[in-house]
Amino acid sequence: MKFTMLGNTESLSIINCLQTLFNNGHLVIASLILFTLIVVPLLKMMLIIFITTRIYHKARSHYLAFSFKWYTRISSWGMLDIFMLSILVSAIKLRNDAELEPGLGLYAFVILLISSAMQTQLLNKKLIWTLIERHGT
Repeated sequence: MKFTMLGNTESLSIINCLQTLFNNGHLVIASLILFTLIVVPLLKMMLIIFITTRIYHKARSHYLAFSFKWYTRISSWGMLDIFMLSILVSAIKLRNDAELEPGLGLYAFVILLISSAMQTQLLNKKLIWTLIERHGT
């Protein structure tokens, strides 16, 4: 996202913000942001792809139940919607004082947010557990 205020333009990204937080000694905040915005969504996507492909191909795996347990545990740690809400609040608050220009990263983030929300809402956990019991081990 490009941010222009008082003639100064700066291009911002999550990675740049994380680097700034780490460099300024805010290790806990930077680690929390890294975990909730990057690690958890990536891990959720990898786990659900692993689980669904194994079930679809009826491939036996001792890790299916373990993977789905971890998927359900980390689902509550994803804070994509909270981050999007903070972007919207910032854009509304700064609309008279600054100019915000969304970039490709923001659109990719919105797609990730929508796909994660759909994944959470459309996933039938009882069915997955039944299929894991049938095909898992």
